[in-house]
Amino acid sequence: LDRALWQLNGLGSRLDKRAHIFVISRRGGRPVQLTDGPWSVGGPFLTQVSYTFSTDGKLIYYLATPDPEDDWIAARKVDIYVVEIDGSGRRRITDFPGMFSAVKESPTGELLAIGNDLALGTASPQRLWRIDPESGDYQPVLPDLDLSLGDGMTCDVRFPTKDHDPWISPDGGRARMRITQRGAVRLAEVDLRTKSFSWLTPDDLSVLGWHSTPDGALRVEIRSTMITLPELWIIRGQGIARRITHLNDRLLARRKVIPARSVPFTASDGARIEAWVHIPRGRRKGGRPLVLAIHGGPKAVYGHYFFLEFQMLVGAGMAVAFSNPRGSDGYGEDWAHAVHGRYGERDYQDLMECVDHLLSLDLGLDPERLGVGGGSYGGYMTNWAIGHTDRFKAAVSQRGISNWESFFGTSDIGYFFNPDNVGGLPWSDPEQYREKSPLTYVEAMHTPLLLIHSEQDLRCPMEQAEQLFTYLKRLGRTVRLARFPEETHELSRSGSPNRRMERLRLILEWFKERL
Repeated sequence: LDRALWQLNGLGSRLDKRAHIFVISRRGGRPVQLTDGPWSVGGPFLTQVSYTFSTDGKLIYYLATPDPEDDWIAARKVDIYVVEIDGSGRRRITDFPGMFSAVKESPTGELLAIGNDLALGTASPQRLWRIDPESGDYQPVLPDLDLSLGDGMTCDVRFPTKDHDPWISPDGGRARMRITQRGAVRLAEVDLRTKSFSWLTPDDLSVLGWHSTPDGALRVEIRSTMITLPELWIIRGQGIARRITHLNDRLLARRKVIPARSVPFTASDGARIEAWVHIPRGRRKGGRPLVLAIHGGPKAVYGHYFFLEFQMLVGAGMAVAFSNPRGSDGYGEDWAHAVHGRYGERDYQDLMECVDHLLSLDLGLDPERLGVGGGSYGGYMTNWAIGHTDRFKAAVSQRGISNWESFFGTSDIGYFFNPDNVGGLPWSDPEQYREKSPLTYVEAMHTPLLLIHSEQDLRCPMEQAEQLFTYLKRLGRTVRLARFPEETHELSRSGSPNRRMERLRLILEWFKERL
């Protein structure tokens, strides 16, 4: 190894591997490599929409890391390049301060790209940019839109889809893409001439993926709501959406699916927080247990999407609450940036005030039977919460973080994620790293804790759970560690079916036994 950016969750060791462009005739034959060098097409995370053909088929525009890659810059800078179809004339078009994640050529000759300028780090939104392919000048299409393009939704029934954003109309006057708005992922259309936009889908569902005919007259979407699993829907022109698949009807017909109630509240500093709760049917004498779910990210959202884990818990008689506290996607740049360098502060307050709010309502909840759980950042916040309060009687921390100092050196993203999100560097800001690490507060942790972690997780490495587990065992606390072999950070979403089922069983049993 001679570089820090050598591994990627879900891919494994990258070592000297690079992603490059090859062309192959549709009639077959040997592929011809067009690009080569110590840099990667698609950027450090190998984005899907990493290249596009020019309308005349003579050029390929593509995204790439700097040449040569630098450990720091390669993780924070992706520009647009162009190469002729025979491999000649390669040149960089843009000198962008951040990272582009998609590029398409418009029939007008200009380029449209999706990218984050990283003005406030990862809290800054993904925007739509208009680019001159000759000069490299770039301008945001909707500079006043304080929302992030793309899918920020977190759930456990999603699956990889080919990203179609942005779609461009044949005359180059319109573009379509998905935008995360509050608790939904919506499809929007932008008028590139007037720089205005309109929503194509409602705010009570999310669009997981979509595609359309070249003229945009017909499109197909994968839609889901809090009570419906993903299915295909077809829309002709401005007509009404029509569902065309029924893959999950038989499954849902045999199960009781409980809708969520919207329970927004005003935080102690006056901010309005969106929250929801699934309440089991009927009333139980003495009240029902409540599990607080915390999403990952932190720049992600809960909302209008089916969540299998939530339905499983509510089906077992437990209420499940979920919200979008400070740090979440979908509510603007300042909202997402509010936690940078301040993990465990306003975000923690928002979550605790969410519980307080729910207990103040007439929902039949038992304040003595509270649980908490989450994954990734949600696992971090679960660890943080039980180190700062004893109100929870059971906790489940999945693929979480306990020690920011070791995370910096072992995670595939640690060395560039930490300075942005935690603040500073472990050798120059050791007190900041200790203050924000849940492990620092381990002596205050009394809540029975189930740790769920994957052995091939390179995002939040296994050692994060091992450290917390060992510390708590030495203190004589109730803790259990479930290790999943051959799985990555994506266990809950794309793990093998048997291990995903085992994960759900462990969560259910842990909460049932203690709540």
